Amino acid sequence: MKIIENSDIDAYDLVEDYIKSLDEVRLKILNDELNRNMNNPYCGDIIAKYKDNYPIWAFMEVIPFGRFINVYRFCAETIYDKKLRDNYFLLLSIKDLRNATAHNNCLINNLSPRTSNHRTNYGLIHELSKIGISNEVHSKKMSNARIQQIVTLLYTHKRIIKSDGVINHQSEVLNETITRMYKHIEYYRNNEMVTTNFGFLKTIVDNWYPIV
Repeated sequence: MKIIENSDIDAYDLVEDYIKSLDEVRLKILNDELNRNMNNPYCGDIIAKYKDNYPIWAFMEVIPFGRFINVYRFCAETIYDKKLRDNYFLLLSIKDLRNATAHNNCLINNLSPRTSNHRTNYGLIHELSKIGISNEVHSKKMSNARIQQIVTLLYTHKRIIKSDGVINHQSEVLNETITRMYKHIEYYRNNEMVTTNFGFLKTIVDNWYPIV
């Protein structure tokens, strides 16, 4: 959280202020979340070390993803940072996709347009236009909730992750996924909805995550 480190906000005070902002019910939920993780081999030691006095970077490591997003918004509003606020709305969309995959839901059982309840992030739209995707195409494809969430995840990863190693690894994984999608593309030759959405995703991966 370099933005916080570079601000005048104290990392410990930020967590304390967040906790103070919670009402009694929401505070109990937070304490229950932390207590459940006390014996977690991945974050229990962090809770033990910083219990009742967390810096923001430690606090973010021990809370569930939904809470992480909530705290992220609090940080954005406290620091008055537009980029953090934009990231918060991107993360909200990603949360829905994450929950679907965690429950092993079918991601592409409905690719019909006009199923999304949210407008697409402006920065994302701009990035799509830069790789030659027309307004007409992205408006139609991104009006599907599933496609919108998948592309939002790819855009957010590209926007936030700075490690070349992580990006290169993800490029390999995504290109393998695209190859698998097209392995039997003839199965869908009469299904324009599938083939055009596959093409849309392939264009994005080819441009945003090329194999180096």
